[in-house]
Amino acid sequence: LHITIHGRALEAVWHEYFDRALRRLDRDGNAQFSGEELRDLARLAAGGRVEADPMLTGELERLAGGSAGSLSRGVALEWLRAAAPPLAVVHTAAPRGTAPALFALLDRDGDGALTAEELGRAVESASRRDFNDNQLLTAAELQAAPPVAGETLLHDPNAEQRVMLLSGPTDAAAGLAVMNRYDRDRDGLLRFAPREQAEVLLSAAQAGLDLNGDGALASDELAHLASLAADLELWIPFGRLTAEDRNRPPPTGEPSWVLRRRSNFNHDLLLDDAQIQIERRNRDPAADDTNDPRVSDFDRDNNGYLSPQEAAVHPLLAASFAAIDANGDGMIYADELNPWFRMQAQAASCRVVLEVRDEGQDLFTLIDEDRDGRLTYRELRSAPAAAAAADKNGDGVLSALEIPLRVNMLILRGTPTLMQASTPPRPARVRTSRPAAASGPAWFNRMDRNEDGELSPREFLGPAAAFQRLDANGDGLIDAQEAGAGGGVSEIPSQANEREDDDEASNAGPG
Repeated sequence: LHITIHGRALEAVWHEYFDRALRRLDRDGNAQFSGEELRDLARLAAGGRVEADPMLTGELERLAGGSAGSLSRGVALEWLRAAAPPLAVVHTAAPRGTAPALFALLDRDGDGALTAEELGRAVESASRRDFNDNQLLTAAELQAAPPVAGETLLHDPNAEQRVMLLSGPTDAAAGLAVMNRYDRDRDGLLRFAPREQAEVLLSAAQAGLDLNGDGALASDELAHLASLAADLELWIPFGRLTAEDRNRPPPTGEPSWVLRRRSNFNHDLLLDDAQIQIERRNRDPAADDTNDPRVSDFDRDNNGYLSPQEAAVHPLLAASFAAIDANGDGMIYADELNPWFRMQAQAASCRVVLEVRDEGQDLFTLIDEDRDGRLTYRELRSAPAAAAAADKNGDGVLSALEIPLRVNMLILRGTPTLMQASTPPRPARVRTSRPAAASGPAWFNRMDRNEDGELSPREFLGPAAAFQRLDANGDGLIDAQEAGAGGGVSEIPSQANEREDDDEASNAGPG
């Protein structure tokens, strides 16, 4: 990932900001930080318009050798790089929800695998959970099911660590981090061959690090991991876009991955067996200053400045009074207060959070072709084809581990604390009304009670012979195109109208 802010590398923007901020926080100009200056550093690391975490203050004081100790400017900057890094990775796991429930529902014999016969009976199996009998299976109907026997099939103990952050070719710790993650038997070797004994699956380039050809990578071989050329490079620009950002061509596909651009800098990445949704949120945390305190808010005597007594009613102002009072005269003026809050906010603006949300291996999403959070009967009938595409070993059986992994990567400016405060849980996408592009005759749309864009025999109000005639391809469903091409069914609209009128009368109630 190449992350930029206003066309400049994230690392450079971070360093420039914190270098400038440290100069301001060093009130006596001695290039040492002690006492209240340490607490100022902790507030800066917290980022944004928030009070410092007491744990950060305690950590700084321990590093300084006690509350009376001090830190050099170099040590302070090194501590900030660890406590407030330019790029932070946050792992979250989505509730497994529909994943185990749907798999167990279709796995009629409970053997942990889906055969072609079981997938071919997907409609029949799904109907057992179709509580409202609308010929649709929703996530809510599946999640209403009791715990299922196959629930542990999709459990991955490493789900919270799908992504490792390596800083580039100079990252000497990359090999050690990979070894610690994947060396299951702790023998100091990362085995990749033979396949049945493998701890990891490697690309040809990664396997090329095996200099002695023993089918495993030792620590000295893994030390060269970060120097390998990247398989895919993505540019994620924040702030003002440069002409280069706007005109940069998208990466071209490789055999191991396919990149589909959904919108500017938002992508769907198919990487080997994983489906990764990449979303950029280009919002500057420093831009929202509507809730920043103003001198006029607390200046009770209207003399144009805040005294310590006036500032005491605001916790952050009270705790930061000495830091805000740039000239040390015991008074805070607007030209001191406003820049200080901007500095605090910019501590978040020069940082980026990468939230990795593990959606797991979800059979529901694999079958849900239009991603609307509902499984139509047509989608369920297509389950064998969807499963065949995911059947990695080609044995005609879909195991839980063969279902593609889905990962959402949200990249935004700010800090993990701000990200968690501003990013609510993302529910499954559920369509609640007919799409705007609905087509077909009026009678067709009135009969389509579940609004899936097709008519089943149960929804169709006309004679069976008319249904068979309209179902041109004989798949047991009438779509909008077939309905529009049918013609000669004048009796159908009147029947649909009658049913609709009956429904309205029953909903109106007595009186």
